[in-house]
Amino acid sequence: MPDLSREELPERHQELLDVLVARHDLATNGRRNTSFVLLDHDGRRFAVCEYGAYWYEEGVPVHLAVDLATGSRVSITAHRASAIWPGTFWSFFEPGRVPADDPVRAWLAAPAAAPGPRPNVVVAWPDQLERYCAAELVRTDQPELLSQAELVADPELPEDQTALVRRNSAAALPYAVVFRHEDVLGVVNKLIGSGRGCPLPDL
Repeated sequence: MPDLSREELPERHQELLDVLVARHDLATNGRRNTSFVLLDHDGRRFAVCEYGAYWYEEGVPVHLAVDLATGSRVSITAHRASAIWPGTFWSFFEPGRVPADDPVRAWLAAPAAAPGPRPNVVVAWPDQLERYCAAELVRTDQPELLSQAELVADPELPEDQTALVRRNSAAALPYAVVFRHEDVLGVVNKLIGSGRGCPLPDL
């Protein structure tokens, strides 16, 4: 699990995090906002929200930022940045690491109002599962942004990840994956995705 201090990141990565947090806070007038704010920066589109987790006991806000081209995400505090899988973490800063034929990228590129049945997003790698789940959090909060998609676990997906998919409902899975090491039964599940989208799952 990549969990790096800001100082360990290249300066351009630190600057991206600073810009996203500052622009989120400006858009929300510094108020705590658990619905995603859409931000365009340097030719890229992001969704950013602020949520509560164990860090709030220490008074440190946490932002979740999702790249809407790849689903890559990071959680950001004043001092640290983290994700579950290295592929998710580093592709947030360098989206070219996610190939053009990536299934999550293909889903995110599809028009939100596309007619026909829901597309399948077939994930074979843990970072693909994490990226799908981060994007799904955004979709449930801003349903007009993305078409609903059916997650399919490829036989190549490691067993521990497949087990996560099997034991969680479609509504609960994004929380179980993205916030695996946090208190999902506490503050997080009451807030993320509760803006204008689907009701929150019971976890």
